[in-house]
Amino acid sequence: MEARKPMLAINYHLEPYFRKELLQDVFGRLADLSPESRADALAAVKKTVRVSGFRNPMQAPATILNKRVEEAFEKDNTLATALLLAWKELYADAASLLTPVLQELGFALNAEDKLTFSVGWPDEIDYKSLAEKVLTAQPAIGLDQDQIALLTILLSMQLPE
Repeated sequence: MEARKPMLAINYHLEPYFRKELLQDVFGRLADLSPESRADALAAVKKTVRVSGFRNPMQAPATILNKRVEEAFEKDNTLATALLLAWKELYADAASLLTPVLQELGFALNAEDKLTFSVGWPDEIDYKSLAEKVLTAQPAIGLDQDQIALLTILLSMQLPE
């Protein structure tokens, strides 16, 4: 059986600018999350992020909080998992458009383990070709290349090699 990788392994595949966008997206849209996802995300932040002068890191200025969360996101699997699942929930509508395209491309979308990744995308699929195929099949999806790649990873629970 192939060794699976923790959610934290996503950091190897995220450009720093996109990791910031992802975190800003989640924190900027907390109200759009289900109560459970919002509670999980906030609890993970409160448990793992420390900001001097603040008992509750969520009370810190946004620039300081974002920096501390980004640092913790790269090191703490619980935080990475909670925030990635929150981000995935925010893009549920796009996921419904993306799923049939991914199935057509050969992605397995029925991973039993939804908290760890396997490694390996279908042959001849990389970030660029994935985005091209998705945008051709679903031009109204409203995602950029980075968002398509991350949503693909989270739906398939497969990291590219």
